[in-house]
Amino acid sequence: MADDNTVMVQFHYDGKAPTVADVAARFGIDEALIDAEFGVIITDYDEQLCTVLVPMSVAAKIDPQLADDGNGDEGSFSNPRIEPFGPPDDGEE
Repeated sequence: MADDNTVMVQFHYDGKAPTVADVAARFGIDEALIDAEFGVIITDYDEQLCTVLVPMSVAAKIDPQLADDGNGDEGSFSNPRIEPFGPPDDGEE
């Protein structure tokens, strides 16, 4: 699912780390709309933050359900393609 039309959504969870099914139920979306290969990634154990990868249209439905506590740690974030800088290093100098 990861493509140019996906974004990462980060949010707080309570209790044990959520599954894809837990996240879908919490936000009222179909499980198939969450990238299963990416899964649910815990981004901060202490703050109980996790992240999922979803299409932008789904993030637009999730964002209004997130708490606006002013610290900016919940919401949608870009999912830029990660590529190497410059030619591969062949080990020779």
